[in-house]
Amino acid sequence: ALQAEVDLIERAAAALRAHRPKAALEALREHATEFPRGQLTSERRAYRAVALCADDNLRQGRAEARLVLQSAPPKALRVRVEAACGDFLQQP
Repeated sequence: ALQAEVDLIERAAAALRAHRPKAALEALREHATEFPRGQLTSERRAYRAVALCADDNLRQGRAEARLVLQSAPPKALRVRVEAACGDFLQQP
């Protein structure tokens, strides 16, 4: 089961690297459906914030980014979220 989770998260990450945020969001929706309480939930939430910001869904992306950052994620996730949504986190 963990490998299936990893595969979905990696699919989302690959989509983001390819500048395809909608494809990333689809992979993350699939992960949420198949693994609602999975081991990679924090990664899913972080990548979702990144994908929303990359897709110009700024209101929702900023909101999700703030929640991710408030949960004290591992440094690698925090850096990704801040890089994608950082400029937007300062805005109301």
